[in-house]
Amino acid sequence: MSAPYTEAWLAGPRKTSFYTRTYLPRSVPLRAAIVFVHGLGEHIGRYGHFHPRLAENGIAVFAYDQRGFGRTAQDDGHKSNGSSIGKTSWNNQMDDISWALHHVTSQYDSVPLFLMGHSMVSVTTRMLHLSDKYREVVRLWDLLPSPATVELILPSFHGPKE
Repeated sequence: MSAPYTEAWLAGPRKTSFYTRTYLPRSVPLRAAIVFVHGLGEHIGRYGHFHPRLAENGIAVFAYDQRGFGRTAQDDGHKSNGSSIGKTSWNNQMDDISWALHHVTSQYDSVPLFLMGHSMVSVTTRMLHLSDKYREVVRLWDLLPSPATVELILPSFHGPKE
């Protein structure tokens, strides 16, 4: 069985090469698109059980390993010169999220766009929403710990439920 996503390395701000995954609905119409930004110290692979569930419900998900994390920082075959674990800044994060929003908007301009940030990054996404031109276009979906989100994300830590 093939992976439920496509992966790509995309050029982003400050000549950074970002590892990305895109999950698309396969058997239902596209209803919305989400730019998903993982939390501090994480990587998008942790959400391999959550993102497909969104796609199964008609939501395209674009996720990327943030600058300084995951494969964007560690993949020696693809990472940008100067990329390393934890090497990022507030301004970099804001520019990177804005870049991701531009990318998704160019791909899926006919459906509502959501910005979803997990944990500490939900604060970053809120700040972008307040300060960026996307505040009129993007709907926020903060992913903060709650019983419902924990149930969806927990398989990422422990594997799929039997």
